[in-house]
Amino acid sequence: MSKYLNLIISTKITQPHIKNFNAIASNLNTLDGLQYLPNLEKAVFSGNNIEQLTPLKNCIKLIELDLSNNRLTDIKDLINLSLMEGLNLSNNPINNIECLESLKYLKSLKIRYCQLYNIEKLKLFNLNFLDVTGNYLDNLNFIKPLLNLKTLNISNIKSYGTNELGYFNRNNISEISQLENLINLKEIRLNVGSIDNLQPLSNLYNLEVLEFWTNKIIDLKPISDLIKLKKIDFGDNLISNLDAFSNLHNLEEVNLTGNEIKDIEPLKNLRKLKKLSIGFNKIENIEYLRTCKNLKTLNCFGNNIKAEKIEILKRELPECKINAGFLIK
Repeated sequence: MSKYLNLIISTKITQPHIKNFNAIASNLNTLDGLQYLPNLEKAVFSGNNIEQLTPLKNCIKLIELDLSNNRLTDIKDLINLSLMEGLNLSNNPINNIECLESLKYLKSLKIRYCQLYNIEKLKLFNLNFLDVTGNYLDNLNFIKPLLNLKTLNISNIKSYGTNELGYFNRNNISEISQLENLINLKEIRLNVGSIDNLQPLSNLYNLEVLEFWTNKIIDLKPISDLIKLKKIDFGDNLISNLDAFSNLHNLEEVNLTGNEIKDIEPLKNLRKLKKLSIGFNKIENIEYLRTCKNLKTLNCFGNNIKAEKIEILKRELPECKINAGFLIK
């Protein structure tokens, strides 16, 4: 692909017919040549060694652009790409994104694992997807103007290859009151933080996915009326009471691993539940789960459940794979 760019440079002939360009991991050090592609609409340059974006200035018709995993520090050359709807700048040492404010049509922005400390000037009113995982943010004030946001991911997670995960001590979010007016939100991921109060979520009735694992949450009552919820992950918190689950009939996947739970009776009405993880709690009785006929996977290791109770549940739910670990005889 770099040879193709070199050909464009050497001929210096405008290529108006080219609308898509893909150069993933192509050992590119420069984007020279793109200035001759005025009608470019979609481009992927992930996994290269690109440091500056000057050739993109002429690509004013760009709609989607992926520049993840490069060496960018300055993105000011994106300022005139006003038609942009999707932008991925993840894994670059970027510390300033103020120029993106001119991208009024931007709907999706991924800026994972950059060097961002403050993005409060990010007033992109059409944004509906934002991923700022692995930066250095300590509050959510930048969220307030983003009233059309549907998906928010701001976690302290670092990927080491395909499957391994580690924690960043970067984002230090403890307060989520800034979310209370974002009524269009469908997905929130705020993993690994210091959050202990979910009350600001109580009126976000469009929520379908909540991930708050490794926080300091005790009380789930604020989410008890969010009946559109399909997936919940509150692993590694301080939860002991599950009464909030009684009305959440659309839940399909629940993770409550590593809490203080003894009683799981409120889960008995979750007839759509397909996957449940309740490992490393204080649970002894799992008979209430026999009414969850759609359950396909149950992780309940690290509790005080007797082997005979597991066997009974296996007979009640023959299609469910039960991972119980070491059992009490």
